[in-house]
Amino acid sequence: MTLKKDDHKIVIKVGSKYATLDAQLLPLNSPAIIENSRVYLPLADIGQMLGYKVSWKNNCVYLNI
Repeated sequence: MTLKKDDHKIVIKVGSKYATLDAQLLPLNSPAIIENSRVYLPLADIGQMLGYKVSWKNNCVYLNI
């Protein structure tokens, strides 16, 4: 899966514990997975990579854009 925002490019492979952000290898808290023909991505990790504030409240992730 490839995600782009402005000049940034994130590449995440399903099942991998790492992502690539602009050629830099970074660890993920959880890997991307496929379940019921859908791809689930670690949104908190992606948000942090792009510089967004990510916070947790009652087991929910909040991504402030």
